[in-house]
Amino acid sequence: MTLQEQIEEIKQAFPGTPEKQIINMLNRAMDEFCEESEILTDSASLTEQADVRYYPLTATLWSGLEADGEVLKIRQVDYDSKPIKRFIGVPNDIDLSEAS
Repeated sequence: MTLQEQIEEIKQAFPGTPEKQIINMLNRAMDEFCEESEILTDSASLTEQADVRYYPLTATLWSGLEADGEVLKIRQVDYDSKPIKRFIGVPNDIDLSEAS
């Protein structure tokens, strides 16, 4: 079903709803479906920098991430081909540095 067909079907049930609002709601529903079902997955990599703990999730820094890609969930982080255990808690040292 195309986007236009979806919009037309929704307008039959809700004729006063603006098209932009319908598109926004369909996009949100698609994001929620993708996140909950984990139907779409991708991977990306970066070159780490000394003394940097936090990296922004932008396509300019990560190779493999589409320019308009949106990160919904990080499932795993590897370093030197080994998975890193998920850290739960607060780091001992506060580090607010960012990758440039």
